[in-house]
Amino acid sequence: MAMRELNFEEPDIEFSLSEHKLKLHNTLLKPTRFSPSENSPLEALLKLQWEYNSKKSLSMEGSHITVDVLESFLNFLYEDTIDDQEYEEQALGLLELGRCYLMPTLTSTVEL
Repeated sequence: MAMRELNFEEPDIEFSLSEHKLKLHNTLLKPTRFSPSENSPLEALLKLQWEYNSKKSLSMEGSHITVDVLESFLNFLYEDTIDDQEYEEQALGLLELGRCYLMPTLTSTVEL
């Protein structure tokens, strides 16, 4: 499996939850199997998740996305990728990272 090299110094997007921020690279968030059409933007994926879960707690402004239901979003990623071996590690990693991130004792910024 070929992996695209990531620039770990500059994340593409930030998820905000209370005063905490989770910075992610969009390479981990937009495998083509999620996309309504090939090479669709990340916003389309997030809107799909919003509709899928009937949630109204997700907002987008440019490259900054605020998700009040981070665990729900990560579960969506997990459920739709776990059967695709190419994305299994990323899906599991994001799910576990999200669960850790929701713990009240975690106060520092987490970067992938």
